[in-house]
Amino acid sequence: MPVVYITGTKQGVGKTALATALFQNLIRPNGIAHLVKPVLSIEDHQPDTADPDSEYYNKINPGNLTPKGFPLYLTSDQLVEDATIPKKISDGIRECYSSEDLVIVEGPDGLYDESPSTLVSAQIAASLEAHVIGIVGFESSCNPESFLRAGEAFGPMLDGFILNNVPLHKTHQATSQIAPEFIAKGIPILGILPEDRSMLAPTVGDLAKHLSAEYLSSPEKSDELVEHIMTGGWFLDHGSYVFSRRDRKAVVTKGDRPDIQMAALKTSTVCLVLTAGQFPIQYVTTQAEHEGIPILLVETSTIETLEKLNSLADTTSVYTPQKTQRFAQLLLEFCTQEFLRNFSQPPVE
Repeated sequence: MPVVYITGTKQGVGKTALATALFQNLIRPNGIAHLVKPVLSIEDHQPDTADPDSEYYNKINPGNLTPKGFPLYLTSDQLVEDATIPKKISDGIRECYSSEDLVIVEGPDGLYDESPSTLVSAQIAASLEAHVIGIVGFESSCNPESFLRAGEAFGPMLDGFILNNVPLHKTHQATSQIAPEFIAKGIPILGILPEDRSMLAPTVGDLAKHLSAEYLSSPEKSDELVEHIMTGGWFLDHGSYVFSRRDRKAVVTKGDRPDIQMAALKTSTVCLVLTAGQFPIQYVTTQAEHEGIPILLVETSTIETLEKLNSLADTTSVYTPQKTQRFAQLLLEFCTQEFLRNFSQPPVE
């Protein structure tokens, strides 16, 4: 049973995005792939709450199987101190899947040498005879020595590291300074992925939930990504010209401004957010339905709504097919050809 094991430095560095993107790009004729997260930290999620990563795995892969009792809800101390955990995870996975299935495992956080979970993570990967990929969130102070010592725990299982979410103005530092330092220490760099607006973008559904908004049209478009937010007002230029400056945007304006709403609908608008609890005229609603553009209605004023959107980024997630596809495109564009070839067929056991 070929197993790809993904580990990362900390929560939010891109493990789930990587796992789902690899799943989308695996070319396995007549084969089956599954995604599984065997461990969930009680410090991050209470046992009586569902794991959003596992739920998303099942969403993008309707045939996904999960071993009985997974994920295991553990404290950090339990993960480190219970010596039976690696075997329990390995046994659960081997009992659930056939020898022909490819399994992508999202391992625990803590890919650095001071982390107690690094050794446990390596033991889990070894028990599964897995190919290991580490993903590291970009930091200007990335220390190759720390990751080298962490990598030694995985030994030859470690295929290499992916450096993720590199800001545009830090690209030169990442490619000419940090990556060569890793390589000089014997740490393969599989890819350097840039910071990407789509991966940071909220969805229409995120906006609606954050603003406690009511859908007036096209609720089925809740997974659409919102890459910009604009507001309507008095323009010196024609409204359509102003709104055409940004693609894939949400436009926030009062419900009694059909001129602004219609101007926005003529451009690349993902949704309208109408404020002050004022319903639009029917002409606007009909046009939005025709274009398949959601209209969200909120009770707050335009200023209050925009102020509330300042904290929207704190609630966004990777759990959308569009983000999975975008991350897959980033892998294809910025990862090494050798790394990509390994995922054009099942890894050799």
